[in-house]
Amino acid sequence: MNGCQIAIGEWHDVLMHEWPRWATEQVHVQPPHVEWQRGARLCRELDATLSRWLVAPTEHVGSTAVPGLAAKPVIDVQTAVETRLGLAFTLAI
Repeated sequence: MNGCQIAIGEWHDVLMHEWPRWATEQVHVQPPHVEWQRGARLCRELDATLSRWLVAPTEHVGSTAVPGLAAKPVIDVQTAVETRLGLAFTLAI
């Protein structure tokens, strides 16, 4: 070995420490909630704010976008914007 010995359990602790809390916390799927419908309103607000750079409308994506589906209580939206170089890329918020 090269003098660097670390147990597998310690690697887990090191790797998990590097991740943001939201990426490692336990997932709690919940029954459908009326508040998830605000994704459409959020998309309209983002379209108005980002209209100068948008190359496609903002979309409510993910499990909360499906009416009647149990999901994590996180509203995911996605859009495509143009960069200063004229390149388009997808932005997930």
